[in-house]
Amino acid sequence: MFGVEVRESHGLVLAADLRRAGLRRRHVDLALEEGLIKRVRRGSFVAPHAPSSVRQATAIGGRVGCVSAARLHSLWTLPFSRVHVWIPPTQSRLPPPGGRRVHRDHGWPGDEKAAVSLPHALLQIARCQGAESFLVTLESALNQDELASQELDELAERVPRHVTRAIDFCRSDAQSGLETLVRWRLHLSGIDARPQVSIAGVGRVDLLIGRSLIIELDGQEYHEFESDRSRDAAGAARGCVTLRFSYRQVMRERQKVLAAVERHIALGLHLLRV
Repeated sequence: MFGVEVRESHGLVLAADLRRAGLRRRHVDLALEEGLIKRVRRGSFVAPHAPSSVRQATAIGGRVGCVSAARLHSLWTLPFSRVHVWIPPTQSRLPPPGGRRVHRDHGWPGDEKAAVSLPHALLQIARCQGAESFLVTLESALNQDELASQELDELAERVPRHVTRAIDFCRSDAQSGLETLVRWRLHLSGIDARPQVSIAGVGRVDLLIGRSLIIELDGQEYHEFESDRSRDAAGAARGCVTLRFSYRQVMRERQKVLAAVERHIALGLHLLRV
């Protein structure tokens, strides 16, 4: 009944949209009865496919923001528990957060009716979540070509000073947030890890330290065991050493991961002849 526009708006339907579409009150009532839309706030409706974050943000008169908006944009984020909602600072009555994280900064050109724009979301992440979370989502956006160079320049001017080094560090060829996270943490410890390096007979590896220390990151719960071991063997045949870490290890055992890498470097296993 409501066409492509509703799908592109993450399932949010405003009363003004319905009027522009020429729908009368009886059409709206019929859609409500048939479950095609649900009223979540006066003048605001959501379709059945609308994400929970859109429903929650709309219910308190806001838009999805910060890391929640980045998720709507299909970008990689660090784990978070609460829905983040942006509410205009001009809104006089602040609704109870109800477990949500509320942002009340100024708007940004390009903000959508259901969620803030990607640059706006990234700025909120920088201010709310810090450099590590910001970098992970930023590189995801750059890899998907979702951020213009002008928008990146503007972000560099507006993010907190301690986050600007993440912008200096970022690149567009990172293949996963996990790869970004490990590369950044190693960088903070003075270790240079190059991403997506091609090694003859092995293929493209997630990270390479020096000449011969390969780091592979298993981001999926189930991955191709035989293929992974075949690549590791091919690397060993060329004189490389492979360290392989899981998502759980990266997220929950940060110091153990760093200690393993540092020990291999101390033994010179990153400078073997290949």
